[in-house]
Amino acid sequence: AVFDGVTLLLLALLPLSFYAGSRWPGARPVTAACIALVVPLLGADASQHHFLGFQARSFLWSGGGLFTQLAAMALLPLALGATSRTALAGRRYAPAVALLGATWLSHLVLGYIACLLGLVVLLRPEARGRRLGVALRLGLVYAGVAVVAAYLLLPTLLESRWLARSMWEPAEYWDSYGAWRVLVALASGGLLDGARVPVLTLLAGAGALLAARAMWRSRDGDEAGFATFALGSFVLGLLLYSGRPTWGPLLGLLPFSGSLPWHRLICAVQFGGVLLAGLALSRLADLFGWLPAR
Repeated sequence: AVFDGVTLLLLALLPLSFYAGSRWPGARPVTAACIALVVPLLGADASQHHFLGFQARSFLWSGGGLFTQLAAMALLPLALGATSRTALAGRRYAPAVALLGATWLSHLVLGYIACLLGLVVLLRPEARGRRLGVALRLGLVYAGVAVVAAYLLLPTLLESRWLARSMWEPAEYWDSYGAWRVLVALASGGLLDGARVPVLTLLAGAGALLAARAMWRSRDGDEAGFATFALGSFVLGLLLYSGRPTWGPLLGLLPFSGSLPWHRLICAVQFGGVLLAGLALSRLADLFGWLPAR
């Protein structure tokens, strides 16, 4: 009963976490609220072998053993928001290290994803002309996390060669699916909507166009910084989720790449997709006047 109660509590807190984690990198309140609204709607098509992501179904059936991933999911948006804020502003290092370190200690894969997606801050328009300083501050946050999580990360790095691989695990478990299968699944709604009508997929596509437009104009009113963060996270997630069939030996340049179940990088795609879908939904709210005038 305690386990089920905590699981439901974490699921209930996810929208709040995405709201706060979106506000810190610069989303408007309405955009953050729309992102929080679409989080519980995530789905993935198990018939295409895309599962174990952020969708609630991953945690509400009898198997999976994904409780620690759910705990890390509640931390991931906050960790990325705090890290982005610190890298750009050069202050509040302690919350960024604490939240990012807690994500690592909750779940290695999501901690890994958080550090990779954190690099997107270098693409933000606010970093233009001072990317070296932003990169140094980001490196300081990562160094602090490495110290906090060293007792977990060092054995993982040094002893990963002893990691057992079951003969029952398909190659996709460790290598992922390749760019073609990932893009087909995305276009058919299999990564964000599952077997439903691909509403989130269409919203994420519209959000990607809006984000590209905002990046091009680089206007604060268009949430250019947050749009860059959302689009960069989504594109980087797709590139990573394509896995070893696409990148081959190049994937070996990334640390841990030989010891992580690479099919779990669907979480990076869904994270970026949720941000883009919320961005598009907030623009629809503005367009149709769904919100009361101030």
